[in-house]
Amino acid sequence: MLTVDASIWVAAFEPLDHFHAPSVRFLATATGQGWRFCAPALMPLEVACAIARRAGKDGLGPAILDRLRGYPRLMLHPMDDQLLAEAARLGPANGLRAADALYAATAAIRKTPLITWDRELLECAGALTPTGWLEAAGR
Repeated sequence: MLTVDASIWVAAFEPLDHFHAPSVRFLATATGQGWRFCAPALMPLEVACAIARRAGKDGLGPAILDRLRGYPRLMLHPMDDQLLAEAARLGPANGLRAADALYAATAAIRKTPLITWDRELLECAGALTPTGWLEAAGR
């Protein structure tokens, strides 16, 4: 299982995003290899809002939410006391924003690599970029 943050999903859904092609390649390759993905339960909302804001259209939000919620290889980690406690520990200790702390906490709880384009998660939480993960995995 891999914890995949919102930056990957946003880039995959947004063809004009600088990271679109490597995000799509990562998701397709990992899926083809049988990997499953996880993220905190807020991720579909975070992605839907980011895409709608970029497009200037709120009509995209429900479609993005439906696609992510129905993604067969995606497990959403509940926003429970365990996740919030781990995020409260990791966030301040690593200088992370709240949402980023939730991704770091999900990866820590699930004992999975954290995959992101977010510079703070890469520098402060030991995350990998999708291309870095593909290279390390020899794919």
